[in-house]
Amino acid sequence: MKILGYCLKVWLTSVVVGALIVYFVTDPTDDSSMTFWGYMAVICLYTLLYSCVSFFLFWVAVVFLTVGRLSMNKQRWIATAVGIILTAAPFPLWFGGHHPNWVLLAQLCSYYLIPVVVGIWFFKFPRAPDADEKV
Repeated sequence: MKILGYCLKVWLTSVVVGALIVYFVTDPTDDSSMTFWGYMAVICLYTLLYSCVSFFLFWVAVVFLTVGRLSMNKQRWIATAVGIILTAAPFPLWFGGHHPNWVLLAQLCSYYLIPVVVGIWFFKFPRAPDADEKV
């Protein structure tokens, strides 16, 4: 259960903090009638939906990492690499490989990538579950 909780913290931090970064850097409500809270509700919902597969894969990766005999530091570095891949890879998939503005996509990706990496290192990394504890 600790592993799932850790992964949820990292994922939800990315969803909320990423949406906040997008809002304060680009202010997408500036030219619309949408309020801050309306924007947050919509963008967080879309982000949750689009990233649920990445969350599941990240959770599976952390489960496998905690079962192995790697040091905690190596586990975090591998989790960071997995988090980076799972955050960056969906952008070309969702928005298409022929998107006209790759700079904008890279910028948007970085707004979500930063909270993922910070979350991996900020939250207490789970240890391998005991024989009695379920994943």
